[in-house]
Amino acid sequence: MSIAKGRKRLIWILLVFGLPLLVYGSVRQLRPGPDPAQLPGPRPGAMLMSLAVGDALRHRIPDPESLEGQEVYGPAEDHLDGVACWRFPVIYRTRTSLGGLVLHRGALWVKDGRVIREQWD
Repeated sequence: MSIAKGRKRLIWILLVFGLPLLVYGSVRQLRPGPDPAQLPGPRPGAMLMSLAVGDALRHRIPDPESLEGQEVYGPAEDHLDGVACWRFPVIYRTRTSLGGLVLHRGALWVKDGRVIREQWD
């Protein structure tokens, strides 16, 4: 008789506590995840971005020999025209004909490993 009571008690405990957990788990699975188009994609590495910035600067600067240095800062998640992407701030220095240094700023927006926009001042 005590074995039957123990089984009944176990079944009731499983129903009382298990059913809400089952419903909660199925409700959580029905909730939609983030839209893949709204994800910025994989984060590009520092070496890849240094090469991309160097290539962009070679096409932008009339005299590539005047480039004294460039710094690519860490990326920040950004949205460009409604598309999630990574924004990399860039600072570079060029030497003038008189020997002075001029500081320039820019930014590159990257989505899925390719540059989708450049902005330079």
